[in-house]
Amino acid sequence: MNKEYRRLIKKHLMTMGVRSGKEGIIIGNNEITDEELLFVKAKRIELMSEIKAINLEKAAEEKVKREATVNFYSSGWESHQIHIDTRYDIDTQLEKEANYYPDDCTFESLKNDFEKAFNKRKEEKEAVEKRAAKRKEEIAKIKEKAIASGEKQTLDSWQTGCDDPDEECNLDFVTKWAMPDGTEKITRQHTW
Repeated sequence: MNKEYRRLIKKHLMTMGVRSGKEGIIIGNNEITDEELLFVKAKRIELMSEIKAINLEKAAEEKVKREATVNFYSSGWESHQIHIDTRYDIDTQLEKEANYYPDDCTFESLKNDFEKAFNKRKEEKEAVEKRAAKRKEEIAKIKEKAIASGEKQTLDSWQTGCDDPDEECNLDFVTKWAMPDGTEKITRQHTW
């Protein structure tokens, strides 16, 4: 992390862009000095790397926030969508929402709605994790069978758009195989 690069990026609202297939820097305001512009041109690659790092950090933070936020609708006279970030004090946030919608919501009704939404999300997450663990076990068994039998075994298959512009097809059948040597292999079959 380079503080000087980040200061300049923030000051001039710099983002990444593509023109004629080439990546570059977009300067979001016109208040850049000639000296700063020369610096940007000289440090183009480093600044682009820093912008990409900033974007990755923002995406990671958004993911954490999304996973920590419980969204639900209140059950007052009118329906209000409420967002509670579980990284912070929940009761304080619920009290704030109850004060914002005093005619429709009480702290108790919001707390009840939050707990229902939180528990439902927890159950859904556990179900997804259970399915993932079951699928992992299935894959392990299929791989064991491939190794024991000496023959490739199908792990998964799906259809997708054709990836070869020289082929005259619109759709490919893709198969993911467990190979006898313990590896995985993907094959594509074009449709005509």
